[in-house]
Amino acid sequence: MIFADKNVGLRSAHAALSTLAAPFYWVSSLPDRVNQWGDDNLVSRDRLMDQNQALRARVLMLEGALLELQSFKDENDRLRSLLNASERVSQQAIAAQMIGVVPDPVRQVLVVDKGEDDGVYSGMAVLDRFGVAGQVILSTPSTAHVLLLTDPSHALPVRFSRSGVRSVAQGIGDISTIELLFVPSTSSVEIGDEIVTSGLGEVFPEGYPVGEVETIVRDPNQPFMSIKIRPFARLNRSRFFIVLVPESDTTLQREAP
Repeated sequence: MIFADKNVGLRSAHAALSTLAAPFYWVSSLPDRVNQWGDDNLVSRDRLMDQNQALRARVLMLEGALLELQSFKDENDRLRSLLNASERVSQQAIAAQMIGVVPDPVRQVLVVDKGEDDGVYSGMAVLDRFGVAGQVILSTPSTAHVLLLTDPSHALPVRFSRSGVRSVAQGIGDISTIELLFVPSTSSVEIGDEIVTSGLGEVFPEGYPVGEVETIVRDPNQPFMSIKIRPFARLNRSRFFIVLVPESDTTLQREAP
């Protein structure tokens, strides 16, 4: 009995000491727990950074895909507009896409992906979906060179849509400006007047839009006005064009056996 009582007392004392020592154990183990927490926190931070980088890469991929889809949509819209423009053309037309620019600092010449094998020959008129763009000056079996109407060597018979006064639209080397020649100073001309093809010269049919009047300079000592017009064709942006097939070629095709 005495021995049993001693064991009970020892256990009680041991329990009491353990209770008293618990805070010291907790404090002494604090550095290990801090280190473990730091390790866990670093692992979590690294994992979050990896996830963040993966999400950023995914966002960039999705943004790239969105831009590509927008590019396809814009191109489809341009093609649809070109199709609508070709349907408004009263004669047969061939759709062509720009594939290059002739590297000549003096001339303004585009290269398109249609040539003699497609029925495109020198002398044919070229339009974009907004208006007259130029004229084919050279053709190969698979490509053609198009001289823009803003080139200094390009001259186009035109007329004022409002008054009917005839003139010649001459390029001056500026992609955004054309000069009108031989307009009498006494003619009725206003800013914003629309200029269309006159049909003279038998290259461009009558009535195709060319541009609108931007500036008018009248000199009482000169018989003709100085007039600048802005072309309707988006010569520095358009990629798709319409090549007009002359009526004579269309007639020959219809009569061919």
